[in-house]
Amino acid sequence: MRFTKHILVPAVAPVIAVLLAACGTSSNSSATGSTSSASSVGGTASGQAASTAEPASGGVAAVQATVAKDEAIPTDIPDFGALAKAPPKGLKVAFLNCNQPACANIATGMASAAKVQGWDMTTLTYNSATPGQAVQNALDAGDKYIVMSAVAMSTITPQVQEAKAKGVPLFVVASNPADLPQGSGNGLYGVVEGGDFAQLEGTMIADYVIADSDGKANMVDVVDPLFPTLAATDAAEKGEIQKNCPGCTFDSLSVSADQIGAGKVPSLLVSYLQSHPSTDYAGLVISDFFPGISSALQTAGLNKKVKIVGVTAGQDEITSVAQGTSAAWVETPNYYPEWIVAQWIAQLAEGKTISQQSLQEGNVDDAYLVGSPAQANATLKLLVDGGWPGPAGYDTKFKSQWQLG
Repeated sequence: MRFTKHILVPAVAPVIAVLLAACGTSSNSSATGSTSSASSVGGTASGQAASTAEPASGGVAAVQATVAKDEAIPTDIPDFGALAKAPPKGLKVAFLNCNQPACANIATGMASAAKVQGWDMTTLTYNSATPGQAVQNALDAGDKYIVMSAVAMSTITPQVQEAKAKGVPLFVVASNPADLPQGSGNGLYGVVEGGDFAQLEGTMIADYVIADSDGKANMVDVVDPLFPTLAATDAAEKGEIQKNCPGCTFDSLSVSADQIGAGKVPSLLVSYLQSHPSTDYAGLVISDFFPGISSALQTAGLNKKVKIVGVTAGQDEITSVAQGTSAAWVETPNYYPEWIVAQWIAQLAEGKTISQQSLQEGNVDDAYLVGSPAQANATLKLLVDGGWPGPAGYDTKFKSQWQLG
């Protein structure tokens, strides 16, 4: 199955493995997906007034230069701080993973880092409706560090308090944008791919649209606004276009979790495009929206008119760029983020604190833009288990920082 870093885990109707829960942005869209939240930027869309936003210094040319940089595949990792000695063996670490197939690679990344460290890691699969039970199980088992995939801190309040009392640090991979690490203050010691990462993804794909259209795009973004990370990515796209493209328009098409699970996203998008014929870019805030999109556009005769772009690409999405059935995707790492968490755990075990610079590096993580068939073909050669593991040699570089190389 295609890997996606964000994991949709609603307490009701757990549909697809793709997001993290949290507080979100508001939307004027209907929950049915039949209407959209229109936001005109520089032009008019759905009857909204034109934006007065000024283009950033340098205009489209500056954005095009940024896109060229975004397409560079990351080949190095930051210096997270070398340990004085190899991490202690046998640390009891629990990894809480969502109960969806797409989460499998997250567990694999953490397991590989723990194996290198020689830790005693237990993987617990949690029900998306009751993540607190898995946290409680880890606490009861005496685990000293707990890493969670896509768990919002607000959903595990009793367990957070117990973890703080016991001195058990919590970490989140694919984090709720509202959850910021405050160490002993809130029990959360580090997050990977949080709000800053959603901002990065949204900005990258918006810049591509601006550059590719020469500042004349009419874009619709498909989003489930109830999920904060998806809403944050959508908001980042809107903000970037408002800032840098006065000749563009931007609209958000809301879809619900039930509609996503029922496979209705392609038909909803086609209906929108048919009623908004000036739209020439369709964005997907998560790759789980992609299945069926290309064929639906082709059947409707829109495949040569509307370019598909999106974030959190897996093998299917990158292949579509190589084949020309979509235009651009943001590629994000599968395994590298969990090694960052392992670095933080090792630092705490050594008695060190985690620096703000290190936390920021983990929040933003690495991503790059795949915006051409050539770039897609290069990326396909790098994929492991359907996803990009991370910057070349990241594991060797971490081992060196851990005094294990």
